[in-house]
Amino acid sequence: MENLIFLVIAGLVSMLFNRMKRDPSEQEPRSPRPQSPEADMDSTWEEKTDSDTILDKGIEVIETQGRNKFLEKQEEARKRIADLKAQETVYNQRAQRVKKKTPAAAREQRAKVDLRKLGSDDIVKGIVLSEILCPPRAKKRSWRG
Repeated sequence: MENLIFLVIAGLVSMLFNRMKRDPSEQEPRSPRPQSPEADMDSTWEEKTDSDTILDKGIEVIETQGRNKFLEKQEEARKRIADLKAQETVYNQRAQRVKKKTPAAAREQRAKVDLRKLGSDDIVKGIVLSEILCPPRAKKRSWRG
């Protein structure tokens, strides 16, 4: 293990001395710099105008498709509204027919309940259910003034 550490340190030292011995003229020549961005813009200006026109055409196509989809959805909504109004009239007519079939006396009779016909068991059930279904006594107004 100690030998391995010694070899690594010796390698690093030799690498440092080799860099110091090299001459700057022996170093690799650097690659030339790329042209400035202004020079690139002049050569591609015509291409950009072509891409702008293509982009404008693409935007127009997307807008017309969007308008077409909107108009289609609007038309579908209008049809749906018309169908719903037709259904509403049909249901209203059915309700009128049902009201005409049941006489007014029968409707009034259903609303009234004769307490004399009820038994004591039914009255007790009614009181219990009223206590269950009504609001609690704590929330009721007291009638003691």
